[in-house]
Amino acid sequence: MATSGVISTNTKYGSCFWVKWEISGSQSISDNKTTIAWSCGLTPGEQYYDNAIKMSAVSIAGVKVYDGGTYSNITDYKDRTFASGTLELSHNADGTKSFTVAAFSGWLYGNGDYTAAAKSFTLPTIPRATTPSIGPVTIGGKATISLPRASTAFTHTLSYSFGSASGTIATKAGSSYTWTVPESLAAQIKSKLSGTGTLTCKTYKGGSLIGTKSVSFTAAVPGSMKPALSAGWAAVSYDNSGTKAGAIAAWVQGYSKAKATFNSSKITCKQGATVKKYSITYLGKTVSASPYRTGTITATSAKVRCTVTDSRGLTAYEDFSITLLAYAKPALNGVKLYRSDAEGKAADSGTHIAGVATAKYSSLGGKNRVTIKGYWKSVGGSYGNGVAMQAGTTKVISGSTELSTEKSYTAKVIATDSLGNTATYEATIPTEKVAFHLKEGGDGAAFGKAAEKSKALELAADWNLHAGRFIYMGGSKATNAEKDIYFQTMEGAANPHNTAIYGGNGESAAAWGVYDAQNKRSVIRYDDVAGTLTLLGLGPTNLTIGAFGSNLKNFSGTARHSAMLGLGILRVSGETNVALTADTTYDIATIGAHIPTSTYALSVYCQKDLDARLGSAGTIQIRPKEDIPAGYDIYIAGIWIAS
Repeated sequence: MATSGVISTNTKYGSCFWVKWEISGSQSISDNKTTIAWSCGLTPGEQYYDNAIKMSAVSIAGVKVYDGGTYSNITDYKDRTFASGTLELSHNADGTKSFTVAAFSGWLYGNGDYTAAAKSFTLPTIPRATTPSIGPVTIGGKATISLPRASTAFTHTLSYSFGSASGTIATKAGSSYTWTVPESLAAQIKSKLSGTGTLTCKTYKGGSLIGTKSVSFTAAVPGSMKPALSAGWAAVSYDNSGTKAGAIAAWVQGYSKAKATFNSSKITCKQGATVKKYSITYLGKTVSASPYRTGTITATSAKVRCTVTDSRGLTAYEDFSITLLAYAKPALNGVKLYRSDAEGKAADSGTHIAGVATAKYSSLGGKNRVTIKGYWKSVGGSYGNGVAMQAGTTKVISGSTELSTEKSYTAKVIATDSLGNTATYEATIPTEKVAFHLKEGGDGAAFGKAAEKSKALELAADWNLHAGRFIYMGGSKATNAEKDIYFQTMEGAANPHNTAIYGGNGESAAAWGVYDAQNKRSVIRYDDVAGTLTLLGLGPTNLTIGAFGSNLKNFSGTARHSAMLGLGILRVSGETNVALTADTTYDIATIGAHIPTSTYALSVYCQKDLDARLGSAGTIQIRPKEDIPAGYDIYIAGIWIAS
């Protein structure tokens, strides 16, 4: 680009003819013109007298600016200007301009002819059509369009195209414009959350079009365009099918599942979107296929969330609160089983078994009943069909059968409710009480009862053993085999136990330990060589954690619970799936157990300002302090005192 220039002829004896030009003042942006100042003349290397100098006409950009002339008496050896002036040059529509200084010549007495070839120059481009720029665009919101115009005399007509939609945004816009983006544009993207359009800017000076520039923009559907819900769009009812409570027409704690049904006629999707799926969520677990049914609800109250997702991925939901009838398996109270006479009166030498019991059970609003039956059997034998018992009334459960006073028997009472759940109490009916008894054949003995076992010394159940200073299991250093002491309940106990203390195994590094025979695992182990006591099974356990709603995508979450510390720890991450509005609370995830009893603040990292918390219902929530567009990563971590 040139702002000035010189064109000279050939030089002889120090003399040459020239044409000079330079931009005069500043270029006119509004008029798209440049004015140049020009001059032509001679640089003399000698002295010249009468009619000794001639210069041809000069043309610039096709305009003759000098007609040529004859000159005399140049004797001071200084540049002589023959003519000068200004010339206005109009630029092309795009602001560019090139021009040519035509060929010219001269003549000097005694030296002959001088010539200069034509030469072209390019002027600086004058800014013309405005290139617009536009910030984030949210459909239905306001977007600022910046118009960095080259001249305040310029105005703009703005228009858009988006899918098959198009329209005029503004006319005679100045340096910027705030566009209220039509909600109808969302109808062009029915199955996604954003789309690309074109913004076109036509620049005018008065009524004359200067030029046209276009840029692309991305418009996002806001979360406010989620489906609109009318009353009755979703309904939640109990589902007891396939359970023991299948015949109970009510919500039953521990058996009922929540089942959702949906009415599409009461769901209004926005701007051409359609319903994509339904779901029901309970304790962080979401079911998105028919039948829309949760897992079993174990509490007496619950909150389930029914959600509809449209074809863009936007969701709307409603929370339903459920109250369930409290249910517990039946329990036996005041149970007594004993030797009796034929009338049911307690008798140490009786030949019958009698019992009495009452039952506690959940009435379920009068839909549940309980029956009580008594059973008996010989040790090692099998129970019969049992006899019905009236609550609180003594019953001879052995019937007319006469039983031996030198044998033990087992008896039990079972309470059964309408769901088929039972409570069982079982007891040993001992032999007749005697101070000491020697078993027939002499291979067994007993204190306080009749001897029944061979190669065994028995003690009546209500007798205690008071030892001296020492008890040696297996004898004093008599064997390397393991020795065990068992603690066991009867079969059918409400809380069955089978635990052993073991030790004295000469092949094991463990001096002693506690073994849970019911679950087949050691829980305590002491190594007397290393001097270490190991408590087993106290490590942290995983908690169920799941995304809630669709505010985040690429969701990842981990939660652990430490029973030993009584603490919960979680980590959650994801990317905003929709634009989030400032000062609005959003549910993003839930944990399924060991939830806090109060709200805990969580640490959160994002390039936008927001808070995070874990509530007493187990819901993880975020609350932006500023608007957060879709596409921002969020990282959350925290610790709480667990229930």
